[in-house]
Amino acid sequence: MSNTVVFQPATEADFERLLELRIRVLRPHLERVGRFDPARARAATSATATIRPICG
Repeated sequence: MSNTVVFQPATEADFERLLELRIRVLRPHLERVGRFDPARARAATSATATIRPICG
């Protein structure tokens, strides 16, 4: 069994999954302070989506 982790650059095809992850992680915190807006989350993610590795 290999314990090797292989990272690949994100692509445009990964956008929806990355957006879903961002919303899942940030939503509870943003709702607590009354700032959650799905359209705003999409726009913010899209605006910063110079697709780059998350880790590394």
